[in-house]
Parts: sequence; C-alpha cells; structure tokens
Amino acid sequence: MVANLHISIVLPAYNRKTYLIEGLKSIALQSFTDWSLIVVDDGSIEDIETVVRDFSVQLRQQVQYIKQPNSGAGAARQRALELCNGDAVAFMDSDDPWLPNHLADVAMVFREQPDCDWVGGPARIVDERSGLTVTENSYYRDGSRHPILSLEHINFDSYRLITDPNLFGCLIRSYLPGGIQASALRRRFYKKVRFLPVRLYDDTIFQLECFARGAKLAMLHSNQIIYRIHNNNLSFVGGDAISPERRIKGYQDAEAAFSYLYGVEGLNDKYREYVRDRIANDLFWKLAPALMEANRSKEASQARMKALKLVGYRNLGMLKSLIAKGLKDILGRRTNP
Repeated sequence: MVANLHISIVLPAYNRKTYLIEGLKSIALQSFTDWSLIVVDDGSIEDIETVVRDFSVQLRQQVQYIKQPNSGAGAARQRALELCNGDAVAFMDSDDPWLPNHLADVAMVFREQPDCDWVGGPARIVDERSGLTVTENSYYRDGSRHPILSLEHINFDSYRLITDPNLFGCLIRSYLPGGIQASALRRRFYKKVRFLPVRLYDDTIFQLECFARGAKLAMLHSNQIIYRIHNNNLSFVGGDAISPERRIKGYQDAEAAFSYLYGVEGLNDKYREYVRDRIANDLFWKLAPALMEANRSKEASQARMKALKLVGYRNLGMLKSLIAKGLKDILGRRTNP
C-alpha cells in the first residue's frame, strides 16, 4: 500500500470562463488535498488567466497557468502532461465539474491496488438547457447496462478491478462510462503515452493506447463527475441535435485518429482487427448517413465502399444494407424515369 500519493491535475481551457470557475471550485472542494494543478489556456479570447490567478491565491496547493496558441485539447493536455510530476495524474474538462469525492476515491484505489494503472468512474449526465438529469449514472444509460459491467472482474466495496482480456475490444466500441475526465492514471503510464495533437478523439486514443500497452483498470461504483450536455460539447453526446456537417467533420477526424492505433506498440493482430472494425463501422453507419443528409451522395458511396474493403466484405450487415440501397435506387429510377 502506498502511504503518500500526490496527484497532478491537467486542465485544458478554451474560453467557457463561467464553466471554468465552477470547475475550479470543484477542485477546491475535493476532500483529498495532496494535489497540484496545471491549467493550459489553449488560445482563449476570454480572460482565463485572471480566473486562474484569483483561484490560486486562495489555496496552498501549487497552481500553474500556461497559455499557448489555439492548438486543440490534445496539444493542451500533452503540454500539461509534460510538466506533471505527481504519482498519478487526473484529467478535468472545464465544463464537467468533479464531485467532492473524486480524488479521494481514485487515491484510495491506487493505495489499495499497487498494480492498478487507471482508475475511472461513471458520471451523472445533465442537460444544461433544461437542468434535468438525463442519466443518474452513466453505467446505466438509455435503459441499458454499459458493456464494461459485463467484463470479468474482482469486486470490492467501492470499485471493481477489471481482469478481462477483452477490455480493449470493449472500450474501442463503447468508451469509458465517465470519460477521461472521470479518470486518473499512474505516472508509469502518463510518462510514456502521449496525447495526439488533434481536436477530437485525443482522449479516446490516449486511453486506448494505455490499455493496448497493458494498463490495468479499476472502475469505481459511484459517480465521479457531472457531465453537462450543451451546445458547445465537442463530443457527440447531443446526438441528432448536432448538424450533419459537424458530424461529418467529427467522423473524419475519428478515422484519422483511430488509424494511428495501427502503429501502437503492443497492438496485436486481434486488437488491430478491433481497430479496423471500429473505423469501418464509423465510415459505413455514421459518416455515410451524415454525408447523405448533407446531399453528398458520391462521398457517402465512397465511404461505404472503403468500409467494406476494410472488413474484407465479411460484414453481412453492411452488405445487406448496400444491396438493399442498390435495389431501392433501381426501383426509384424505374418509377421516376
């Protein structure tokens, strides 16, 4: 058991000053107090520096502020990570405040489980527009259990230690229930894995690379953060409310980001198959429909064919869908000569 544990906190910030103030307050309210904070201002127009300075003078913990040209969350997180010196690092998103138990919970797991590398947990999901709770606990979202709950594990009072060799395959399809912002990672991993300098999926690829390299995961039972759904979310939690063009850009970014995983050290043939399937599914079932919605039918067809080539035409669902679409197009031309 580790007696002393210092946690470095990484917080990328881009405008959203009101959210940032609330996020910083949630750090100050943590029951665990052995932490330091690095805020990387990613080229904000708003005065983020004053917010951070005003926050830091109220505390005994070290708070460091850095400003860089706007480069995206991945570059901001990596800039902060290079300066971290804690036994573990915790990740915060400025618009998703932590619950007061978060750092104490992850520190407890790290102390009890010396071989555990990553500690995560679920989130309470709130729609900011209505103020209503959409999901009380993200393990149980949209009426279904998150697949991670079905993985082999050892159960403890407040967390489960995942032992299932299929962890990577599970997460590449369904993500961590609370995201990286409800997580903490030991130094031995955060010093050898880097965030990609991209604006979307940097956090997803980072966590998947950690698990491809053998990181051991524990998942807390209780909520760690409040995840807000709002118009400025970079992720696709908002679903159909997001414009087709924004979804197109997001899925194109996803293809580029997931392609990076092919070259990751420790990625075996089975993992590479998971990566191919993920890219193909995104191209066929997500990018192509978004392109059709934007009246870019030629590009949609290209995306579908690229997906089929990736999976070697072995995906019966894709083939059936393509055949059905072809028949529909033929019938449409006959009835509308």
